[in-house]
Amino acid sequence: MISNTGNTMQLTLFATDLPNVAGRFKGTSDPFAIITVLPDGYESGNKGETLGVTETVKNDLNPTWTKCFNIHYEMGKLKLINIGIFDEVKKATSNTPMGSAAFEIGDILGAKGNIRAKRLRQGGILYAKVRNAPRNDGDLYIQLRGFKLKNVDPGFFSTGKSDPYFEISRLEESDSTGWTPVARSKRIPHTLNPRWKPTEIALDRLCDNDRNRAVRITVLDHERNGKHQFIGSVEATVNTLLAAVTFANDAQKDVDMTSALELKDGNGRFAGSLVVTDAFVNGDDPGSSTRIDGLRLQMSARGLKNVDKGVLGMGKSDPFYVISSRHGNKWGKVMASEHISNNLNPRWNSSRIRLDKLCNHNREAPIQIEVFDYEKDGRHKLIGRAETSVQVLLILAGATNRLNDESRGIDLVGVTGKVNGKLMIDDAEINVGGVSLNAGMEDIERSLRNLMPGEKKSIPSNQATRSRRPSFVEYISGGCQVNLCVAIDFSSANGNPRDEGTLHYVHSDGSYNDYETAIASVGSIIAKYDSDNEFPVWGFSARHNGEMQNCFQVGEEAIGLKGVIRSYRSVFNTDLAMSGPTVIHEVIKVAASQAKTAQKIAEKEEGQAYTILLILTCGHIHEMEETKKALIAASLSPLSVVIVGIGDAEFRAMQFLDDLNVKPPARDITQFVEFQKHKHSKHSLASATLEEIPDQLVDYFHGKGIPPLSVSSTKFSDVKPQEYNKEQDYDLMYDMADDGSMTLSLLT
Repeated sequence: MISNTGNTMQLTLFATDLPNVAGRFKGTSDPFAIITVLPDGYESGNKGETLGVTETVKNDLNPTWTKCFNIHYEMGKLKLINIGIFDEVKKATSNTPMGSAAFEIGDILGAKGNIRAKRLRQGGILYAKVRNAPRNDGDLYIQLRGFKLKNVDPGFFSTGKSDPYFEISRLEESDSTGWTPVARSKRIPHTLNPRWKPTEIALDRLCDNDRNRAVRITVLDHERNGKHQFIGSVEATVNTLLAAVTFANDAQKDVDMTSALELKDGNGRFAGSLVVTDAFVNGDDPGSSTRIDGLRLQMSARGLKNVDKGVLGMGKSDPFYVISSRHGNKWGKVMASEHISNNLNPRWNSSRIRLDKLCNHNREAPIQIEVFDYEKDGRHKLIGRAETSVQVLLILAGATNRLNDESRGIDLVGVTGKVNGKLMIDDAEINVGGVSLNAGMEDIERSLRNLMPGEKKSIPSNQATRSRRPSFVEYISGGCQVNLCVAIDFSSANGNPRDEGTLHYVHSDGSYNDYETAIASVGSIIAKYDSDNEFPVWGFSARHNGEMQNCFQVGEEAIGLKGVIRSYRSVFNTDLAMSGPTVIHEVIKVAASQAKTAQKIAEKEEGQAYTILLILTCGHIHEMEETKKALIAASLSPLSVVIVGIGDAEFRAMQFLDDLNVKPPARDITQFVEFQKHKHSKHSLASATLEEIPDQLVDYFHGKGIPPLSVSSTKFSDVKPQEYNKEQDYDLMYDMADDGSMTLSLLT
């Protein structure tokens, strides 16, 4: 038996027109969201699993949260999540609720574009989008600086400056929204030359691991009222960002702007420059031509000579360092640190330096470190210099706890040949192919040798050419329609439907009998993936219209599950006479024919279609050999057959069909489930009956070389929000337990 292990889904969120709950004269709300997976049959006090918390988006009532969440989903298993939105209030004991909504992951997956929306009780709309969580080929680490940004916030008397922050966005090819932010920096107050902190972004989230796919960097001026002003934007790719890493000192005149990215405003005019001061990808394969290894280095200095005593002899130097690589008989700048004001014993921030630019990956190659006194006019004064290598830096950093300061320092020699201080290596490690390595251990040395450039590891040809097996979610996300056909056993073994207690007895109070319960349980899941919700309903093993039939139409083609139930009940008002024996191979053949037709029609419209035949029967199947032949023949069509045994009959023959061994190109398409074993829970029944469907669907399309389609195009503005439902979209309070779980209770 094939087991449906499910798929990992990636959930992203955004909202529009949220209520401002910050209070009078307190600006605009700072929304964040808490995502909680709810148990079946929620009751106040049950424990839910907190999936995670988004970042806080400052001063924004239309937030697009960049943080995404992975959630496991299996077809047939209810996966209900509650998303609570709160306004972050730092100086209060609790945050202010802004609204909550509940979503079922299968509902989102089955919607066009995999997007659902709900109106919130307090106002606003919350959108939830899912996609198959892709494989991540690494994380992009990037640090940006801005230069001469356009000032869009001059303030009073034109003395103000913008408070710039940036967003990095992915290109959404599946919908017309265009760009979705996946990373957002902190704002830097009152500057047109910001230096932002490093940002790390998963490549699957940024560009679906395609380093040549367009990404967009947008710079905005942060406004407290949430109406952030556009400064400029630029499009690039991961590869161009990696290639654009540029030396950038605090003084602008020291910056090489040849690789700078030019921002354009809304009119296409120059709005400033972005310099990539660092960029690399963790997790690159050692043999990859795009792999960029780096040295992470933190240094300090002791006893520097003071070369800037000021007018009254009271000042001190403002030291910074420059690291250079040798090119023939000349030194070329690779990077520079920030300057530390008025300090002869400075400790600089940690830096990361590309090994290809520093030493061409040769740790023994000479490098030069110079320490200067920073001057605003750019005429920096040399304090001292030293020639060393990456290998020496690694060794000195590794010996920090074993050598005294005198022994582990590097002499800085001034222009007169005198020692003008010592350079201390506080920390140093190299990152090779995403692995951080230090010096001094034999196994690390061995790893370094194995990972050095030029030693590409071969990939067996069968692995390189093997086609990746897509997932069920990828087919559904691409718009594959899952059609449901229902076939009902009307044999005399069911008993007289007019007698209470028989299997087909229709209850006067509207409650469901077992046939109806099975239809509703299974159909409610499949209906999520069927856009037209038109379900053929057939009967078998009965006399209808005056003759014995093993496949006849029950009522008109039903619209929705309620239509299926109406068609089923209406047949008892016809000339139907229950008969026998129980024969199902005819409905299997008809379903297979319709499945092929549906797929051909879908192909003409550049779509895909798969059909599930739900057979509900109470007894022993006759003409078993014909049934086996029908199933084997049907396995070549886009069809799965689910048989649900109703009642207390002996179903051993049914299990035989489930365990039927078939040889390629035939497929195993049959699943049998006894209703009585799952009668206690409609969710249990749906899970058991649909357990094998995802793998069977993928087996069919992948076996024929048919890949999933691209996610269907959807405008967010075209997504019709579901109305607020007080029975589902409840506001929750979160009480953290000692074990880390959260106890949920209704917010009154």
